[in-house]
Amino acid sequence: MAECGATAEGLALEAARFIARVEDRDLTVCVLGLGYVGLPLTLDLARAGFAVVGCDSSPAVLASLAARRSPLPHIADAALEALWPRFAAAAPVAGRAPPADVYLICVPTPLSPSGAPDMGAVIEAAELVGPALTRGTLVALESTVYPGATAEVLRPRLEQLSGLRAGRDFALAHAPERQNPGGASGEQSRRRLVGADSQVEREMALGLYRTFAEPAAVDSLATAEAAKLSENVFRLVNIALANELAATFRGMGLDPWAVARAAATKPFGFMPFAAGPGVGGHCIPVDPVYLTWRAEGMGLNLPLVDAARDIVGRRPGEVCAEVLAALPPRADGGRGRILVVGAAYKRNVGDARHSPAVEIIEILSEAGCETAYCDPFVPQLEAGGRMLSAAPVDEALACDWDAVVIVTDHDRVDHAAFLRAAPLVFDTRNVLAGVAGGSARVVQV
Repeated sequence: MAECGATAEGLALEAARFIARVEDRDLTVCVLGLGYVGLPLTLDLARAGFAVVGCDSSPAVLASLAARRSPLPHIADAALEALWPRFAAAAPVAGRAPPADVYLICVPTPLSPSGAPDMGAVIEAAELVGPALTRGTLVALESTVYPGATAEVLRPRLEQLSGLRAGRDFALAHAPERQNPGGASGEQSRRRLVGADSQVEREMALGLYRTFAEPAAVDSLATAEAAKLSENVFRLVNIALANELAATFRGMGLDPWAVARAAATKPFGFMPFAAGPGVGGHCIPVDPVYLTWRAEGMGLNLPLVDAARDIVGRRPGEVCAEVLAALPPRADGGRGRILVVGAAYKRNVGDARHSPAVEIIEILSEAGCETAYCDPFVPQLEAGGRMLSAAPVDEALACDWDAVVIVTDHDRVDHAAFLRAAPLVFDTRNVLAGVAGGSARVVQV
């Protein structure tokens, strides 16, 4: 949307008051969605000195926070100490979000059963925020969406329910989250994007985000939306390339990890990505679909992205095919007892959303294998319609397995110890490279 001088001027006076209140920390910020994005954001805001109200659709999350306990496994209770003097957890009342000067929407944007973007949670958030909006309020969407979604889905609902207009009466921005689960602090990246369709709205949003981040201004809502998708499409394509190269180099009798390390010595023009058993989490399996779905609706194609999705999507099945082909026949006619080590999609986190471990367990179970898993970060896992409980690592080590499949390389796990538990160990993360005496029994996949 092109900037309109009259529209921006209409909000300018409120914006000046808003910026002054930001500097005085005299604002109440409402964060909608207290999950992997929203909860770290509330910490950032509280540390910056703002009063924060957290809303979530889960009574369990609100109850946990009311009891001063973290609802997320990778955020310790002690890490939330900065919240309590300035934080309150609240449920919407009468279909309205709590009164606030800023609304930051951090709700999930998954895929629907048909594989299309599911904007249901964003719509629900809009229906809560719209009736609560007042002049001079800032609304920022942090959830990942397709280009045009903030303007086409969020803005009309906010305007209809509030009777106010974005850019004239309230500010609307898109500030896509940048999380690094399992990172040193587990907090949001400080380098953020802030996009809006008018200069005055950008300045209001930048004023807030500068208090806890290093935001870069983006010229429109859609540019910020597209930039976030580009970040994760970049990762998807390069992970797919790493897997394709790894398979090719193994076929040539080369160590793909050694090749990648050698290439990474180049100080420009190359960035190392690791091969693995597949991708997981909320971002890489989901975000590229938001872009390809939008592109297809406009008659555009992204064949490279489609090919990358296909390559990484095949990886769990390829891992299982190698495992099943290597298992020796059993006297009882079964396919074997297999332990999957690591169920989270990424090391040192408890997030198993879209984890390749789930599909690996399902495929092996359907093939007739007896399967179990261990993961110190994931106590329970749903796979194949069953709720599984993690085997304690010490008990898993004491069992006799026909094969062990290392899917996630948590630092807290002694992966070499599993060489004693099975005659074959399938290493999808290269964590057993160079382990003495293990080379004959370790299969890189």
